[in-house]
Amino acid sequence: MSAVRSVIIGSNHGTGPLGRPLRYAESDARAFHSGLRTQRVHDLTDCDLFVAPRRAEDVRQAVKSKAAGARPGDLLLVYFAGHGVVEEEPGHGDGLFLACAGASASDPLSGSLRLADVVKMCESSSAASAAVVLDCCFSGHPQGRSVLGPEYLRKLQTGRPLRRRSLPPPRGSGRIILAACGENQYAHESSVLGHGLLTWALLRTLRAAGPTEAVSVARLYASLQETLLRKTKGEQCPSLYGGDHGSSLPTFFS
Repeated sequence: MSAVRSVIIGSNHGTGPLGRPLRYAESDARAFHSGLRTQRVHDLTDCDLFVAPRRAEDVRQAVKSKAAGARPGDLLLVYFAGHGVVEEEPGHGDGLFLACAGASASDPLSGSLRLADVVKMCESSSAASAAVVLDCCFSGHPQGRSVLGPEYLRKLQTGRPLRRRSLPPPRGSGRIILAACGENQYAHESSVLGHGLLTWALLRTLRAAGPTEAVSVARLYASLQETLLRKTKGEQCPSLYGGDHGSSLPTFFS
């Protein structure tokens, strides 16, 4: 039987220079982990949950292990809810870093998980499909799920136009990134729903899929796009990168 090999990360971390802590990122990760354990498509022997405080290196090694251990037919899944940090990388332009324990806006390169590294591990894996789900944003909003690093802020202060790059599409068949919003939008949390909006809509869609055991990425994205645009009056629209080539995510059952 094929396996789902997953690393699910949630971090409310955000004290000090990262701004106020998030309220629901860790509970989002727990809810997604619980839902994944109800799916009926894959074996669940390799499903890890990381909530703060966890070091970025611990998470990176877990993703590396899952990617290397995946076999043809498996699903490799990385889910992250928390602060994203946009920062300038020497020679690479700006990049997105996923904040883990110890991360700070003063040193995001060492205290966070580099998204480009996660994408490369997914690209090199033998898994039939690989999905990276990001409930964070790239806008730098201090009360959302993203902040800006000091090098990026210094560039902004020069007055020169600075356009943040979109996420590069992962190479390889069935490799996708599902992100909570556009490159200059906020990823909102809702105290009414008790979730980040992307996670709430994702859980809702995967649980409402009916008797089918999997939901195509194309159908999933269309549903998320409609729901988030309606909920936020057009302020947050999820983004899909890569080629899904008919890939799917397993349905969650109650």
